[in-house]
Amino acid sequence: MIRLLGQTLRGLLALAILTALVWWLWPLAQTAWRLFDPHGRQDVDPRLAEAVAETVYVLEESRWLEFPMVAQGDYVKVVTNASLPPALARSRLPETLWDYALDYQVLDKAGRVLKAETYH
Repeated sequence: MIRLLGQTLRGLLALAILTALVWWLWPLAQTAWRLFDPHGRQDVDPRLAEAVAETVYVLEESRWLEFPMVAQGDYVKVVTNASLPPALARSRLPETLWDYALDYQVLDKAGRVLKAETYH
C-alpha cells in the first residue's frame, strides 16, 4: 500500500514537472513553429517566400562592426532590426513605438572618416 502511494506521488510529481516544462517552453515552441513553417505558407508575411538569406552580423553596442568594401558596385545595402529580450518587449503596449537608430561610418583605406551619420 505504501509502495503504491509512493509510486503515485512520484508519478504526480513527474507529471507536474512535465507540465511546468511544457508551460515554460510553449512560447519558444510557437516561435519556432512560425519561423520554420513546415507547410510553407509563410503566414507572417508573404514576402518571406521571396526573401534571400545573406550574411548576418550581430552588432554590439560598444564596438564597431568592420568589414572591407569592394570597389565594385555603387551601393551597399544594410538591413537591420532590433532584438529585444521578450520580457522587455512585453512590458510595453504593442502600439508603442521604440526609438531605434544605427550609427555608421565609411572610412577610406587610411582610416579617415569619409562619412559618419546616424540612420533613424
